[in-house]
Amino acid sequence: MNTVSIVIAVLVILLIYAVRIGYQANRVDWEHPVVNCIDGWMRIYSRRFQRLQHDEMNIPETGGVLVVCNHVSGLDPLVLMSACERPLRFMIATEEYNRPILNRLFRIIGCIPVERQSKPEVAFRAAIQALENGEAVAMFPHGGIHTDTCGHRPIKRGALKLAQLTRSKIIPTRVTGIRRAGDSFTPLFLRGQVKLEVFQHLPSDFIDQENAKNDLGDLLLGKISCIENQI
Repeated sequence: MNTVSIVIAVLVILLIYAVRIGYQANRVDWEHPVVNCIDGWMRIYSRRFQRLQHDEMNIPETGGVLVVCNHVSGLDPLVLMSACERPLRFMIATEEYNRPILNRLFRIIGCIPVERQSKPEVAFRAAIQALENGEAVAMFPHGGIHTDTCGHRPIKRGALKLAQLTRSKIIPTRVTGIRRAGDSFTPLFLRGQVKLEVFQHLPSDFIDQENAKNDLGDLLLGKISCIENQI
């Protein structure tokens, strides 16, 4: 057996091993074998490299729910997915959705592209449809990457309107411990001490509460520890 054959054999063995551990770590059925394997790799990466610790999301097994989170880096979606036991359909900016190679993966897992400059209502209707179909939709309602130093920032009203129109519960979450927060890609390569905090679920009519946008915005940014006087 020549050197090339040995190298090929070793690579095949490593690939088989990687696929095996990916399937073993997989926790969510994405109805696609490659994505299920990637799900397992992502959970291993989050647990071993980023040292992720997270509260129980207590997400219902069925029915539409809206998961909202602060947005400090490109690592945030991986953190949410690694902590969840259901597939999440992320609402993401069109420019991110259309990235080469990643675009195919985003389409397979059902991401909803948001054209922020024109026709955002298309994504809004798609999110409503997903929630009414009993899916879990995730979004970063402040819009864009930001850090806790940005000060008080209310969330966009659309997030609460989605929950109200579809009568979906809101699950507020907050990610911390990511190194180089505020950067999109660098945190993926830096070992962090990541934590995902999950707050008390909010009712679909939370939008009717006074200062709802400000309160939820402050909760996600760590300005307050809880939301009182819920409806």
